[in-house]
Amino acid sequence: MTGCLMRRIHACVLRGLIAFLPLHTAFAADDYVFAKLVTRDAIEYPNIARVHDNDGWAYYTFNIGTDGRAHDFSILESNGLTSLNEALRESIESSVYEPARYNGVAVTEQSLVGRAVFMLEGKPGAARRPFMRNYRRIQSALQDGELDAAWLQLEELSAKTGLSLYEELYRQSLYVMYYGLTGDKDREYLHATRVLDFYAEEGDKSLLEEAEYFVPFLVLVYQYEMATMMLGHASLSAQWLEQMAPGTDLAAQMRAHSERVIARVENQEFWIRGKLLTPIYGGDRSTWTTRLLRREIELRDVSGQIDDVLLYCERGVKRLSYTVGQGWIVPASWGDCDLYVTGVSGATFVIAELVDGTLAPGG
Repeated sequence: MTGCLMRRIHACVLRGLIAFLPLHTAFAADDYVFAKLVTRDAIEYPNIARVHDNDGWAYYTFNIGTDGRAHDFSILESNGLTSLNEALRESIESSVYEPARYNGVAVTEQSLVGRAVFMLEGKPGAARRPFMRNYRRIQSALQDGELDAAWLQLEELSAKTGLSLYEELYRQSLYVMYYGLTGDKDREYLHATRVLDFYAEEGDKSLLEEAEYFVPFLVLVYQYEMATMMLGHASLSAQWLEQMAPGTDLAAQMRAHSERVIARVENQEFWIRGKLLTPIYGGDRSTWTTRLLRREIELRDVSGQIDDVLLYCERGVKRLSYTVGQGWIVPASWGDCDLYVTGVSGATFVIAELVDGTLAPGG
């Protein structure tokens, strides 16, 4: 599921796959078979990167064709180290799959944004001194309220290639601070989720900051999700904090708050206010997602261009046909589901999560 995209990995690949299928309003559970990886060459850590102690990351997409091969690989953003980007490309393009099938017919699967991280085993890692000087200067400007100066310095810092993992983490934290001070909660949220990409997997002691560093960012994410009524995501964030800071009063309070809010809307529909934000890696196309709590949903109040509405569940994937005001019933057999909305950045909409029985089956 998509929650894996918030986790950090060593020189490997995360993927979430969307299939473009026939359109339905209510749908059966067993008509789709995901592509299955048969073989893939391991990612080789490039010698030139190893010699120079380079680490890095990349956000990428690719498709799995009906021939079972990876196509249209694209790096959306990385720290600009060609050797690492090419190592990732070679591994992905070596992949062989059993293609996805819908009603027995091979179909193309398109990946969501995946993330790969490169880090030498045993390397302590650090932000370099020149970077830290810039970091502290920008941080000081933000603390002093010199927002215009801080923005110019931050953009200059962001133009540099070859940032280390630590440096990218700290750069994203500066964006969170900047947008928090300017009151842009949408961008603050977007960059806070990017910071959380660097959180270590449980039990992995070789990574960046300790869990305590990430707690304030997770709290920001939770607050935004509650404010926009993304209650499914907020519940996941509360669970994540319990893993990140087990036994703490904050984790207990967040879980209790999440449960109270969800209980409060148990017998009534509620509305999630969605907005397609310009991605950190640029471009005019954007994706928004939320974890669903309910099995009946409806799209309302669309402003701007929406291209696709997709449902990504434990038991399958659907591309939904839609008109404003149209509803869908998701079978319980599909398990937990995430809803994806893609389109032109700036588009806004409402997802209504309805009380069971609101929609007629198949209607």
